[in-house]
This record gives sequence, C-alpha cells and structure tokens, in this order.
Amino acid sequence: MMLSAQLLAASTEPTSGGWYDTVLFPFKWVTAWVLVGIHRGLTTLGLPEGPGITWVLSIVVLTIFVRLLIIPLFIKQIKSTRGMSAIQPEIKKIQEKYKGRNDQVSKQQMSQETMNLYKQYGVNPMASCFPLLIQLPILAALYRVLWQMPLIASQPGAHIGGFDSTLAAEMDKSTVFGVYLSDTFTNTASNPTTTKILIIVSVLLYAGLMFFQQFINMKHNMNTSNAQQMRMMKMMVYLMPLMTAWFGFIVQIGVLVYLVVTMVVSFIQQIFVMYYLPTPGSTAHDAQMRRHQVKYDSFKEETLAEYNQKLMDLGLSGEDVAKALRLEVKATRKGEDDPFSGIENGEKLREGLALHKETQDHLHKKAQDLELEEKPKKPVKQSKMMAALQKQARQQAGMQPGVRNAQAQPKRLTRAQRDAQAKRRRAAGQLSEEEKAKRRQARRNNNAGKKGNQNR
Repeated sequence: MMLSAQLLAASTEPTSGGWYDTVLFPFKWVTAWVLVGIHRGLTTLGLPEGPGITWVLSIVVLTIFVRLLIIPLFIKQIKSTRGMSAIQPEIKKIQEKYKGRNDQVSKQQMSQETMNLYKQYGVNPMASCFPLLIQLPILAALYRVLWQMPLIASQPGAHIGGFDSTLAAEMDKSTVFGVYLSDTFTNTASNPTTTKILIIVSVLLYAGLMFFQQFINMKHNMNTSNAQQMRMMKMMVYLMPLMTAWFGFIVQIGVLVYLVVTMVVSFIQQIFVMYYLPTPGSTAHDAQMRRHQVKYDSFKEETLAEYNQKLMDLGLSGEDVAKALRLEVKATRKGEDDPFSGIENGEKLREGLALHKETQDHLHKKAQDLELEEKPKKPVKQSKMMAALQKQARQQAGMQPGVRNAQAQPKRLTRAQRDAQAKRRRAAGQLSEEEKAKRRQARRNNNAGKKGNQNR
C-alpha cells in the first residue's frame, strides 16, 4: 500500500500553482507532449540529443506550428476587420437614430439592428480576438512548463506531459548564448550579467518588430478615409510595444524565444497580407490594383489574339461580327427567333457571334476575379420570420404571392371598412359566374339611380 502511494505521488506534478495550474493543466499537458514530439522528430532528422540547440529549435518549431494553426482565424480576422470598416457608416446611422434615447426598449432595438447589420454583412466583431485567445493559453502553458523544468529534473519519477526527469534535465540545461532556457531577469542559474543583457536585447527586438510591423501596416495598409480609425491606430503603434515590453522581464528566456519568433512570423504574415489581401482604400491596395491591371492587360492581349485567329479560321472579320450583332438586335426587336435564317453566310455569322460572346465573357470574368470590376452582390436572404409575416399579410388581404393587388386600399378608409371590403372580396371568390353577373348588374343600376338623383 505504501508502494502504491509512492508511485501515485511520483506520477503527479512536483508543484502546483493552485487554481492557475489547475485551469492550465490541459494546455500544459498538450504543450509538453508537443515539445517532446518535436524534439524526437528533430533528433530523428539527425540533430543532437541531450541538452543543446535541439530543445531551442523545438520551441521555434512549436511557435511556427501554432502560427500555422491559426492562419484560418487570421484570415477571418482580416475579413472581419474589413467588414467592420465598410459598415461603419451604417452603424453611425443606427447610432444617430437612437441618439438620446436611453430607455431599455430603445437600447434593445439599437442592439438588435446592429446585430442584424453584422449578420447581413457576415461580420463578427469578436473575430479579431480569436487568434489572441488561441495563443494566450499556449504562451501561459509554456511559461509554466519552463518554470517547472528544474523542479521535475530534481525529482526522479516526476513528470509533466511527455517530460520525465531525464528530458526535463536536458531542456533545463539547454542554453541560448550561454543562458539557460528557464532563466529570468531576476532569477538565473547562469551568468547574471549575460542573462540580463540577452533579455534586454530580446525585449528590444520583440518590441521593435512589433512597432515596425504596426507602423508599416498603418502607413501602407490602412484606409485613410476613416480618421477615427487612423488616430486609434497611431496611438496603438506607440503604446502596444511599450505595454508588452515589460512582459519580457518576467518570463523565461524560452518564452522570449517563443515571442520573438512569433513576431518574426507575424511580420512575414503582414507582408503577405499587404501583398495579397490589402485593405481597400490603402496604398497597398492601390499597388495591388496596378498589378492586377497589368495582369489583365496581358490576359486581354493573349485572349484577343486567340479570338482574332479563330475568326480568321472561320473566314470572318470584325465587321462581320458587328453585322451579326446588328442582326441579332434587329431580330430581338421584331420578336424573331433566328436572326440568321435566309442570310448568306448565316451559319458562320452565328459561330462568329457565339465566339465573340464567349471571349467577352472570359474577359469580364477575368476582370471580376482581379477585382477590376465589381462582382454582382448576392441577394440578402430573408429571415424566416419576415417571410412568414409577409405571407400572413397577403393571406389576410386575399392576395396570392407574386400577384399585384389591383384594388389597393385607399388610406382614407378605416380599418373596419378595409376588413369589410376584404371579406366581400373573399366571398366574391366563392360565387358562381351567374351570381357575379347579377351583382354587377345591380351595381350598375344603383350607380345609374344615383346619377339620376343628382341630375334632378
């Protein structure tokens, strides 16, 4: 029984940070196993085992793996940010509509209209937070894993995830420029001066990369028409590096490696975004449009050359195609089905016109793909509730879907009068033709009597 208790104690973590470690336990377990797995993969490729560069590279690969994992969320964040920028005028209209109305009903209506606007344009205001929400638990887990490496290494049988005391000792003794991965600015097992210098350089590198990335984004990938957004971005460019720099002085060297590599990868992603997914209205977007215009001009030149060659093979010219277009327009006006029947060389004209239309369609589609022409917008889907309400209103008015109400109700009638007329129309729909004829004759006689009385 004592042996079982000892084994149970050895299978648990050596220390606990209370609720913090309890909440982070799943992330720590996954992070530890991923690090061990990456290390095994690198050693299989021929990198050295034991303490050394392989464990440092394991953190680098972990960082790249996390960044690749959140690429879909990163792209969604970009699209959502663009959408939020595009609908700002509509949001302002809603805010002006409810300005000064602080009652609960008005607040709910304003919130509902805003949410409907988000849904209509496919925008999620929280999308910009998703990449950060994924990275924060991993960053915190890596911090706690590195913090526990010396403790696990000193207790045979202890473990965290895939780390046992042997692997923990290897990672704990791995260094970056002579500084252990688990060293911090205030707590170091290596040379204190070297540790502090390395941490300061790493923090400056991290903050500098963040500033440079945000500055380039503001300079080349921001829509300058939104003055409020530009002011906010300018403030964030200078404040964010300062706000995050202090973090580097409380975490380990291993976490700083993760942060610096994250900023390097993030900077590369930003360059990719500026080139392929720039913000409309920015200088980067203008540059993309110029590149797209060059691509379109080259495509158009090749397509027209191929088109003219096919026309020559048919024995046709541009004038023949223009003639075919005029014949088609003329036949359409007259309601004729075949504009080329009975015309000399009619079949070739038909082929030449079809080739012309196909070529124009290809050019039009290419222009749309390169965003030189706006694609047709998809109709907004109607909500089920709104469709049901409209259907109910048509049924109450005795109307069929898609049928124009020829007897539209004048606004001067009361509701009781409109209900009475609707009831008579529904009843009229159930009368026989003979009864309908009698009622029409009775109305004529009644109208004639009214006119006779007016003449007297």
